[in-house]
Amino acid sequence: YYIPDTEADEELAFIHTADFHIGELVRPSDTAGLSSYNFEIFQQRRQIFQNAIDKIINGLLRQVFTIKNCIMTCLGDTTTGEDVFPKQMNRIDLPLMQQIFRGAVEIANMILFFSGMFEHLWLYLIPGNHGRTKTTDINTDIILYMFLAAYLRHQPNIDIVISDSDYCG
Repeated sequence: YYIPDTEADEELAFIHTADFHIGELVRPSDTAGLSSYNFEIFQQRRQIFQNAIDKIINGLLRQVFTIKNCIMTCLGDTTTGEDVFPKQMNRIDLPLMQQIFRGAVEIANMILFFSGMFEHLWLYLIPGNHGRTKTTDINTDIILYMFLAAYLRHQPNIDIVISDSDYCG
């Protein structure tokens, strides 16, 4: 069992995210009624995730540990894209520009919430394969991350690192 020192130990929180697939459309008929996904479901799940992290850190861990700082990652596939696979346009509920802009706002609001829980938050952003496009060398995850960085630029306790890699395979 854990025996704390006489001084409170300082711990570091780690929040891992990946595969939001903003813009993805999964109909209940595609999964025999077992699942569905769209932008509204993404928003609901983001709120559930945010609330769960808040309960874990503030409701449980901070009862025992001093947690001042956080490392947060986003390992790509924030957007779902439009041309990653054949006939993908039948499987999206938002066009690519909306995936980027609306997704950046949603994710930035979540990051702002988390930054309010810590003295300092380091945010590491890695692009995924669904951000790649077939007709250019642009990765739309990186574009979304650039908007995130712009949106969060005045938040003094956040440091943002956007990967130089085109995607994390």
